[in-house]
Amino acid sequence: MRPAPERVRGITLATHRGADPRSAPTIKGPDLDALAAIRATARTGGVDDVVLLASDGSVAETTTSNLAWWHGDALCVPDTAIPQLPGVTVGALVVLATALGIDVRHERVAPDDLDGFEIWALNSLHGIRIVTGWPGGPAPAAEPGRLATWRRRLDALRRPLPEVMPA
Repeated sequence: MRPAPERVRGITLATHRGADPRSAPTIKGPDLDALAAIRATARTGGVDDVVLLASDGSVAETTTSNLAWWHGDALCVPDTAIPQLPGVTVGALVVLATALGIDVRHERVAPDDLDGFEIWALNSLHGIRIVTGWPGGPAPAAEPGRLATWRRRLDALRRPLPEVMPA
């Protein structure tokens, strides 16, 4: 057990420039040490997390989060053919957006293709975090109120875990 970090609203990202360090990109666990090392190195450079790219240069995910972005009124996520962890939070976001009639697109984009877009990092601890900076990458934008609205929507889906009886 370790203490959970403080929940935050925003995140800064950098692009990983080396080879993909993941040996099993769709399974959580085998690559945790390698991803933690990459993230720790990036944090010494003043960013919070690192974006991993697919072999074609498309955005896959960060070392700790799935990614989503807004292209106009369409919610976009990486193409399902890009190896990435299947995140609970991004899954809930996609289901919720679909239920609300929002166009959901699965895309292959390079980091620079996201210039001027609202970009989100999604995980179970923080929920949705807005990308506030990406040194050497795209300049993210934000639509006023969108983040708060979607954080409320996802929070409304939360349910407490049932108490577990000791064995």
